[in-house]
Amino acid sequence: MEDGTDKAIRTLYYPIYNKRVLNALLVIDINDDLLSTDIAEYNKAHLTVLQRNPSVHSFHIKKLLPCATQDPFYVGVNSFSVFKFAFFPALFFSFLIQYLTKSVRTKKFSLQRDHMTHFYRRDFYEKKFQKQSDFCLLIIDIDNFKSINDTYGHEFGDDVIRTVAKRINQSIRQTDIAVRWGGEEFIVSFPSSMTKEQLQLKAEEIRYMVQLYPIQNLNVTISIGGTVATNTSFSQTYKTADKALYQSKHNGRNQSTIV
Repeated sequence: MEDGTDKAIRTLYYPIYNKRVLNALLVIDINDDLLSTDIAEYNKAHLTVLQRNPSVHSFHIKKLLPCATQDPFYVGVNSFSVFKFAFFPALFFSFLIQYLTKSVRTKKFSLQRDHMTHFYRRDFYEKKFQKQSDFCLLIIDIDNFKSINDTYGHEFGDDVIRTVAKRINQSIRQTDIAVRWGGEEFIVSFPSSMTKEQLQLKAEEIRYMVQLYPIQNLNVTISIGGTVATNTSFSQTYKTADKALYQSKHNGRNQSTIV
């Protein structure tokens, strides 16, 4: 300790030789706090967690200053410090990445999918339909939906739409494309490998699944119109399927017509 300041002092001795003969001895006193300052600056520059206090070290090394024979100093690391400075930032960035990824997915979903049915939105998928020429198309419409809304209210009508969409989705494959085309109207597109007979069977399967169980004690049915398109534009295919849908409704509803 230095008299008057009570500061810890380290004394360095540097022998000075001239022609291998000791001519002088240079004595330098340094403030012991300089070691702590240097370590702190090193930590800041290299993002490390070195410490001088040996009592908290999980691992440490002992060093002597030049020309010193006693009073070593210690440099080491503490496990908690490593954990705190390494794990917590990693955990934070992990949560941040997960949050951003989820936000992007949610945004992407809202741009592509209808929030009520989880089918594709018309404004998202219509452009993709325009690029197709060989495919099978079904137009599905909930029978007497305006009457359902007027009688039981819009909240009940929304539940009918959600339930019908769920039953349609259970009747098709993940590779098939389901789109909410309008309020109570849906479009389902299938690969061109289906024949007219297969499309008729699929339409009947969907129609049967929808009317099999009541929705909140109400019997709900659908009408379907469909067609198999070969080298035909979507616009023309839609018109053909829409005419078939009109025929199903004209003939009494709760049926499918494939042309």
